Amino acid sequence: MEIERALDGTLPHDKNGRASSLFIFSEFSDAIRYSVRMTNSKLYKIRGLENTQIFHLGDMNWTEVMNKFYENPVTLKTLAQLYWNRARTFKPCWEFLVDKVLVEEVIISTEGQRKEVRSDFANSKNNIESLGFYTQYLNC
Repeated sequence: MEIERALDGTLPHDKNGRASSLFIFSEFSDAIRYSVRMTNSKLYKIRGLENTQIFHLGDMNWTEVMNKFYENPVTLKTLAQLYWNRARTFKPCWEFLVDKVLVEEVIISTEGQRKEVRSDFANSKNNIESLGFYTQYLNC
């Protein structure tokens, strides 16, 4: 909650906020990794970004760093500004904040499915490539 407040508090005036955006990841593995953490989230395969307004492109890893400093408002603000300024971490996890997408397929549609994938992810020690779900989907 503190992280989203810091991001909202540093939101540039020319950008739409995260709460009113859809999150699109450039890598399927990143989409899985973040979607299984979010309660009631769904995972979609999209067709593309035609007729889509991209509000922001940010490195989601900054939010991970923010998790380590959630009790320090000054550091949170600095990290949030790095996120909004499109700064890169060592290995960026790019997310697009967009207004709409064309959905090709719903991959995870229920909270039960999300919890199952989350459990498998935790049991695999957060190794996406060892998830049966991940390898099965890639082999379709």
